[in-house]
Amino acid sequence: MSASIEQKSSSSSSPLHLKKIFISKPSMQENAKYYDAWSSLHDYTQAAIHSAGFLAGEFPIEASWLFAADYYIGEAMNGGHSRYLGNLSNLMGNNDHMIPYALKGLQLIGCTQYRDILQGVLRWQRDFPEDAASQNGFTQRAQALDKFDESFFALDDETYYLAVREWLKTSPLVEFLSEEECRERRKNLYRQNPNFELRKRAKIIEAQDDLLTQGIISIFRASVAGFYVNEETFLIESISQARDKKNPFFNSKGGDFTDPANMVWKLKTEVGQFFGFVTSDEVVICDDVSKNGVYHSIFRRSLKEVAELQKRAAQQKPTRYAYELLKQVAPSESIAYLSFLTDEDFPEEISKSCMFYFIRCQSGALYLMMVNDKIVNLYSRETIETVEAIASLKGKALDTLRAQDFSKLM
Repeated sequence: MSASIEQKSSSSSSPLHLKKIFISKPSMQENAKYYDAWSSLHDYTQAAIHSAGFLAGEFPIEASWLFAADYYIGEAMNGGHSRYLGNLSNLMGNNDHMIPYALKGLQLIGCTQYRDILQGVLRWQRDFPEDAASQNGFTQRAQALDKFDESFFALDDETYYLAVREWLKTSPLVEFLSEEECRERRKNLYRQNPNFELRKRAKIIEAQDDLLTQGIISIFRASVAGFYVNEETFLIESISQARDKKNPFFNSKGGDFTDPANMVWKLKTEVGQFFGFVTSDEVVICDDVSKNGVYHSIFRRSLKEVAELQKRAAQQKPTRYAYELLKQVAPSESIAYLSFLTDEDFPEEISKSCMFYFIRCQSGALYLMMVNDKIVNLYSRETIETVEAIASLKGKALDTLRAQDFSKLM
């Protein structure tokens, strides 16, 4: 299943940029598979949302309703309503509209039995919000959802896909095209979106800020801020779960292994590979050599310190500054990711009230950025020792950028 509609629904006053839903003619033929028409609709909506950057309401809203219904059917089919609610809560962005949209989609195509089941799940979610938020389909499965699962699996999901097909067949919103025409239209949908470039930029910036402030990647990047190996700072280039390693700090049987705190993480860096563990109060980084299952701890950082860096980064939202500064000095560069530095990596002349970041570009080029309330400076590795910025943001330009609300674009 694809990810959900990852943006806020637009208001009824949003301009309708796309007036038609285009569907492949072959998907509607008698010899087509029962799910082909649904698949064509799914491809259209995916292209409109994710490739072309349209918001719900800027193309026929019925497509968004059915997209949300599709997400519901697929997730519940794969792991029941506990998994559906768990995955829904893990999606990026504001997804409070997803269940109401799914209900409208199911009502639209006459799948009233699925609608009634989901309506019951929504009532339970509203009555028990904490229980609903803790669902993951594995270690957290509320017994109250079992009755909804039983009713759901008693239905034939083929009826849902056929109902989608019947609605497409008669809807005045649908235009039928050849498969080649559909592919070409999907590829060029972004040209009809006047906000495409702005939203693309906003999406990149928000995603990079999230990686600094949320989740396991942020925890480890904040942990190694200011950490030296052989007198060199290093960046974490990638993080993955080390499935063949056992966490020496977590030995409880039957624990929740979907919790990042109970996992071993493999950290690939420019100076070699390390392993990371998260305990209840600290982050531990170990070398890649163990004897008899014992790891050599080479660095520890308290979660309190990590949380403080994450909090400050969330307040500053630094990626927007990195984006603008790179345009000044290297307009062809694009950001791969941001990582933390601490003030101990900088000369004492720089104020201790600042925050510091690495900027890694897709090309491999590396820059350093200093952010405080009055100015944002960009340095190359060559200029940082001389405290000589190669680009700056301050005054009105900085205030304008700081005040931008990207959520209105998303």
